[in-house]
Amino acid sequence: MKKLVKYFVVILVLLLCNCKKTNDKEMNINGYYGLKNYFQSKNTNSDYIEYFLLKIDDKTITIFGTAHRGGGYTFKYKLNKTKDTILMKQNDKIYIKTKNNLIYFHTNLYNKIEKTEYLKMQNLDSIFDKDRINFEKFGLVLNNLIIAGKYKYKDKTIIFNKNGKVENFDKFKKYIIRPRAGTSTVYDNKIIETENGIWKYQKQNDNLLLTKYTNKIEKNGDMYILGNEKIELKKIISH
Repeated sequence: MKKLVKYFVVILVLLLCNCKKTNDKEMNINGYYGLKNYFQSKNTNSDYIEYFLLKIDDKTITIFGTAHRGGGYTFKYKLNKTKDTILMKQNDKIYIKTKNNLIYFHTNLYNKIEKTEYLKMQNLDSIFDKDRINFEKFGLVLNNLIIAGKYKYKDKTIIFNKNGKVENFDKFKKYIIRPRAGTSTVYDNKIIETENGIWKYQKQNDNLLLTKYTNKIEKNGDMYILGNEKIELKKIISH
């Protein structure tokens, strides 16, 4: 009898351990995920991106972005038996790759299937005020991820600091990244505000490209026109 009781105790312990592992795996899904193409630092694009951030929490997914000035849409979801797919309404799916914290978001829009990659990121919770994106805080995060670092320009080492100050640069001494908030804008989606005007920024192979805006509005439009003043700063890679 004692052997039988001991046997059942061992089985119970194994079941509880297996249950805990399953719950841990489900909990690892929770967190903030940034659109990989939006947050990458080596190369950027200026395409309009409506949604660039996901928040997965328990049984809901909230999608945030430019639309609604940082507010989000929330969907309920459920996990399938293999614990690697989130099923959403309208046959949208998220496939989870937990090894590298990458998930794939499959959407069926206008009868066209699109696949986007989102990367789990640790500091994205800091950009929220309650349930909305604080775009000033968001600009600081983008600066740390994309702009801040050392560059070479005209035989000088230029330093863009995380606090928004620039060293050894004659064009401007302070800058603020202004992420696009809302669907309408008079500038590009990636801009830097300085004491020397507004600049569009791009990253190409880690190098920083800056183009200054003029104070002229395009004909039959409401966007400011980019000027001829352009600067390319070569990224200094630390080894």
